[in-house]
Amino acid sequence: MLVVNYYQTLIDVALFLFFVIGAKVIALFTIRVKKPAVPYVRHLLWQGYAVWWLVSGIVQIPPWVVTHSPAHLGQVLYRHDPPRVVAFYHFFLAWWTAKPITWNILVILVQILVGLMLITEEEDLAGRITLVVAGIWSFLVWLIPEALGHLLGVPFSAVPGAPGAGLIAAGIAAILLVPPRHWHVEKTPRGIRQIIAVYCALAALVQMNPWSGLWGPDIRKIFAYSPVSGVQKVIGMAAQIAHNSPEVYNLGLSIYFLILAVALWRNGNRWLFIGLASVLWLWIWLTGQGLGLVPEIGDNLNTAPLVLWLIAITVGRPMGMTKNRGRLG
Repeated sequence: MLVVNYYQTLIDVALFLFFVIGAKVIALFTIRVKKPAVPYVRHLLWQGYAVWWLVSGIVQIPPWVVTHSPAHLGQVLYRHDPPRVVAFYHFFLAWWTAKPITWNILVILVQILVGLMLITEEEDLAGRITLVVAGIWSFLVWLIPEALGHLLGVPFSAVPGAPGAGLIAAGIAAILLVPPRHWHVEKTPRGIRQIIAVYCALAALVQMNPWSGLWGPDIRKIFAYSPVSGVQKVIGMAAQIAHNSPEVYNLGLSIYFLILAVALWRNGNRWLFIGLASVLWLWIWLTGQGLGLVPEIGDNLNTAPLVLWLIAITVGRPMGMTKNRGRLG
């Protein structure tokens, strides 16, 4: 009955969104706004970030966290966190499960509307305000539903998304809030790329930690659980392979992280590097993050798409500036 009521309410909300989106589309075709030239990397980062928000909202729609049971929700959100973490967040679990339909639909609306506003209001005042909302929302998601990016969970690894999608999403919002005049066509992308290189190097070091448990049976804990049977079947097969040979699997991941870190720091051919990064991060997104098709609250697509997009737009030769353009908006 709870799920039936949820979908009935969702239909009403979908009608509301239909009219909101319709009004926005009409405005796009009737109001012309002149857009300044900005570094092309900034434009791509803004739009990719917007799409990430929009799709995250869509992925929130299945009723995987619509429950009246705090214990069940705690098992879903904090399944690898220590009991003291679950106990600490009991207030949130009780608050959410008191009105799960209301809160889940609110999360959907926030994410979809943030995505739509970012797509249509790039570099405008409304877009910058939306970035502030996105940054605050992401930080709160990192703080509560993600339990500080599950930093206290065992084992700690970049594969399930550490240090947390909320923290990375908040960081991207902060980067985009820096005015375009302070962006350098070459230096800014290089700085972002080198930050990702350091992140990959740290991921390798964490993965190689002999006390992490990843060299033994605990390696199964870095694999996601997805209610989508097809996705879960692939995850289960990968987890079994890792369980059978944890040393080989973990060493392979660690070496790949290190190779990617060195390659990103040095830079090189764009398409070669994108291919190199895609193999690793798409595999991580599938097996460690369930393609975002997992029970979560906010920032659903997780870290892999964000990291891969940051790599894709910053490797290779500088892209230059966008053209001065008058767009409909």
